[in-house]
Amino acid sequence: MGEFADYALDEAMEAENDRWLYRSGALTDKQAFELGIIDHLGRYAHRPMFASQPAPKVCKHCGASGLVWRETPRGWRLYGSDGIHTCAQYRAS
Repeated sequence: MGEFADYALDEAMEAENDRWLYRSGALTDKQAFELGIIDHLGRYAHRPMFASQPAPKVCKHCGASGLVWRETPRGWRLYGSDGIHTCAQYRAS
């Protein structure tokens, strides 16, 4: 990797190690606040390293569930297990 990539990886790993130390009780709240791990109310200030999967969506026109949004060349569309979701109740405005 390049020098900047190595630096970024080192910083990310050090920040994750600091969060682990706080969760394991090795850091006080004051130390965690100074490192930016928690805010002034004691809440975690970092987003999770690995985001959770988005919840399945429901079509507001026909109520079909288990859909996900995907970007197509013509814009965002809802997809089901069988491809692009279409429903008879939808009326283009």
